[in-house]
Amino acid sequence: MRVRQAKDGVATASPGEPAVTGGSGIVRYGGWTIVAQDDSSDFAAIADDGRVARLRLFDPVDGRDRFHPSFGNKNRKPDIEAIVRVRASANLVRRLGGNPGHARTSPVFLLFGSGSIRGVRDRVAIVVPSKTLTTSLVRVATATGLYDRLRATPQVTGANGQLNLEAAAAIDGGRAVRLYNRGNSGAGSITASVDIPTRELLDDLSSAIDASNGESAARFGNFKVYDIGSSGGFAISIGEAIALPKNAAFGGSGAILIAGIAEAATNAVDDGATSGTVIGLHLERDRRLLITPVMQDGKPSSLKIEGLAVQSIRSVGGRGSRRIVMRVLGVVDADHPDPSEPSQRVELEVTFVPTGTPSGKRPTDDA
Repeated sequence: MRVRQAKDGVATASPGEPAVTGGSGIVRYGGWTIVAQDDSSDFAAIADDGRVARLRLFDPVDGRDRFHPSFGNKNRKPDIEAIVRVRASANLVRRLGGNPGHARTSPVFLLFGSGSIRGVRDRVAIVVPSKTLTTSLVRVATATGLYDRLRATPQVTGANGQLNLEAAAAIDGGRAVRLYNRGNSGAGSITASVDIPTRELLDDLSSAIDASNGESAARFGNFKVYDIGSSGGFAISIGEAIALPKNAAFGGSGAILIAGIAEAATNAVDDGATSGTVIGLHLERDRRLLITPVMQDGKPSSLKIEGLAVQSIRSVGGRGSRRIVMRVLGVVDADHPDPSEPSQRVELEVTFVPTGTPSGKRPTDDA
């Protein structure tokens, strides 16, 4: 497997107004790229024709919608670090206050706080999109019951119990959501994932809308721990993960595309210098995790890629020389000292050769 950076750029809504400043996840929806932001009360939706729409998820804090160390409010941000698209039953949509019409299920976006600070970062925004994104239904669940269970599960957080959710992927045809805890180089920290049945997760979240300290009943399972190596003396950890479509080349059951980075930090809150950007392909059927570095201008990249979305997948070559070429859109969170610095948009070309990849790291199953 290899990765080539095709091009990059900056998404700008209008002169002097960045569309995205803390990009932390991407979901494609119709002709829109919806970008979660870890430093904002809203998400940005960028249309293929360049239009930009915003949807408020959370109330401002002291009149601010942006959060940054220079504002003195970093620890009060929702810290949205993961976004995933799932389908919810008509009954659940009605329970949320939406109108599913005659459809049995409706698309729903889930935007997860990192959980790195109990309470304020335990919030999950549930969005039922409408044709006009700015009028979509938004409900906020303070899901501390769910997050406390994650914190108390050593297969997710390791020995020290630090939670830092950074990615979410809809797996098994959307029947489950895989949450990824991003480890750091602190003692006992691990990078790990846990699968939660989508219906049970949605039930937990909808209940938490009305009772923020309500108990969580969703089942946890299929725990995995990831060892992706290190860079600059710090562990490389997962910052984004997305499910790929089923493809015979991936073992017939799909695969997970991940982005990883090493960050010079030993806890779940502080930012640090980054190095060793990698892209990984998790082939679940044969339990292989193939890792390759991202190169930029001929050198190892330090881009903190926190969002991925597949633009296209094509098969090239014939029998014996077949390869899968994916065009992937990414968003970079640079944790810039200037709060107005826009996030970087990158395009990657990921090439996977089904034959000739006999080795790879294997995630550890802990359940």
